[in-house]
Amino acid sequence: MAKLAVASLKELLHVVQESKSNYASIFIKYYGDHDDQGRSWCPDCVKADPVIDQLFNEVKGNALLISCAVGDRPKWKDQENEFRKSEMIKLKSIPTLSEWGTERALIEEDCRDENLVKQFFRLL
Repeated sequence: MAKLAVASLKELLHVVQESKSNYASIFIKYYGDHDDQGRSWCPDCVKADPVIDQLFNEVKGNALLISCAVGDRPKWKDQENEFRKSEMIKLKSIPTLSEWGTERALIEEDCRDENLVKQFFRLL
């Protein structure tokens, strides 16, 4: 089990490419950038972050959690945002928790629901 942080689509795709042969599961948490005080501008992300991070620590096996910042509020709201436009990612909402290579995802308030996140990480 490992955690990494990235701040661009290019960096995300690079890390996934380099890591996919080393991990059985790659999970990606998309969130709004943090400010100078270390808090995301996205209120739902602020609520979801501790739930996701705490429960990922309980994951057994060879898994990777990549925390991926999608930009500040204006950058995220821009319909030309690289994460929105990417054919591979097609991100529509934050926070989003996804599993690379699958259609599995939790979005928005579901990311702070402890039971849903446990199910997502296969802890139940």
